[in-house]
Amino acid sequence: MMTLLANKFRTCPLKNFDGRSDSEDDFDPDDLDEFLRFHSPTLETLKLSFGQLHIRTFPAMENLRNLTIRVEFGTDPWWDYWVYDSDDDLAGHVNPNPYDFDWGMQFPNLVTLVLDDPQSSWPGGFNPFRMFKLSMTPCPSLKNLQVPPDLGPDAVTIIGHIFPNVLKLVVPLQSWDEVIAQLWTTWPHLKALVLSTCYFW
Repeated sequence: MMTLLANKFRTCPLKNFDGRSDSEDDFDPDDLDEFLRFHSPTLETLKLSFGQLHIRTFPAMENLRNLTIRVEFGTDPWWDYWVYDSDDDLAGHVNPNPYDFDWGMQFPNLVTLVLDDPQSSWPGGFNPFRMFKLSMTPCPSLKNLQVPPDLGPDAVTIIGHIFPNVLKLVVPLQSWDEVIAQLWTTWPHLKALVLSTCYFW
């Protein structure tokens, strides 16, 4: 599907794309990379929903304003943990699809970011310490943020460094009591805070 969109629609670059997949095979990583590279100059809203997270990287998208990445489910939490969160070779399998971001460099005009992972922060989904690092370029344009569930205090500090100007924050249930108190020191100019055991925007 991604190959078709990238190759057959070159005369009509997309501004908005909402792609949803319940299986790993629907979004082949190579096809998805090609699709994103071709449409990166024009995309303003991008929503991707995966069965499991298998993004490798994103091209620079200077016009992107809204980005949503959802992970619906995983097949085997323990296997997913090693495949997606470890750089070690496990039983002959090397991590096939590492994902990496430099938020300020790749998305300099991003306003809304939704990271929705209904299971937890790691099985088959998001690893906050891969997606957010102090070495990444800050993205001061971001105003609306939904973070993954079950973040620790260190992850919140790093996310606040990358997105310092958040005004609306959606936070799923956290298991760290310190995190809730830390939100106000991390984003002192918050205008709206949504605390929920559900996952929505």
